[in-house]
Amino acid sequence: MKKIFLSMSLILTLIYADNIMNYKEMCMTDKNVTACGAVGADFMGKKKYQESRRYHKMACENREFRSCAELGTIYVKGLGVKKDIKKALELYKKGCDGGDALSCNNAGMVYTLNLKDNKKAFKYFNKAAQKYLALGLFNRGTSYFNGIGTQVNKEKAFEDFKMSCYEKNKNACTNLGIMFAYGNGIKRDLPRALQTFKLGCKYGDKKSCTYAKHIEKTIKKFTNK
Repeated sequence: MKKIFLSMSLILTLIYADNIMNYKEMCMTDKNVTACGAVGADFMGKKKYQESRRYHKMACENREFRSCAELGTIYVKGLGVKKDIKKALELYKKGCDGGDALSCNNAGMVYTLNLKDNKKAFKYFNKAAQKYLALGLFNRGTSYFNGIGTQVNKEKAFEDFKMSCYEKNKNACTNLGIMFAYGNGIKRDLPRALQTFKLGCKYGDKKSCTYAKHIEKTIKKFTNK
């Protein structure tokens, strides 16, 4: 049985390698920018950043806008190149203008973390959220909840966290659970808080797991009275 599993693993590896070779040929010969992006992503996963940058650059320059986001991240983190925040932001903006939601969100992160301009950060989080990117919804919701770069609006924060949680963003589920648990901006609802924390826990947030246990004890305490 073990030999069968090893054989299947080898077959899948060979199929994957063959696909990547095909993508390389499609990129270089047919100028297929989607294939260029796929090769760039493969090299990124293998931590071959110079090759990844090469293919993502070809794709981004030819309007494969998700590759602009990936290329921007290479410059933000200095992966195989000198860290260049200005260059990264240019690439994120290009991707965002081309309709890539992740590029919009990442531009917002640069404005938040590197340039300390929360108003511009909110502008780009808003663009990402309008495209229903879970991370964009979470970041816009956080901005509304805390009044960062915009006015405090707990109702809008609630809606953003709810949609982001639905898209399996664990941090959004945790924040939504906290709003239900404390009645922060909405009506307090412990059963819904528990349900939401369990989702956050399921998606991998340890804080949600802890909160869920605490809420369960609280509900049992009041139920047994």
